[in-house]
Amino acid sequence: MAHILAVVRLAMGYSIPGNCTHEPNAVGAQAGANLLWAEAGANPRDIVEETEANRGFDMKKCQNILAEAEWQVLKGPSRFFTR
Repeated sequence: MAHILAVVRLAMGYSIPGNCTHEPNAVGAQAGANLLWAEAGANPRDIVEETEANRGFDMKKCQNILAEAEWQVLKGPSRFFTR
């Protein structure tokens, strides 16, 4: 997945705000992903009822991963939905 993320980042540049990866991880963010998905509740890929107790990350954990990869973490509403 990291190879795909890196190729997309190189091909599309930094103007694309939604180069995402799932599961959220530092390697993906370092390879070029600048959008991570926080998860809570049921997830068919998980073996526990509440995924945040196992493989799901909350927003703070996703923000920490992006900051660790030296991305500027924005505060406030999503840029995807602002006009």
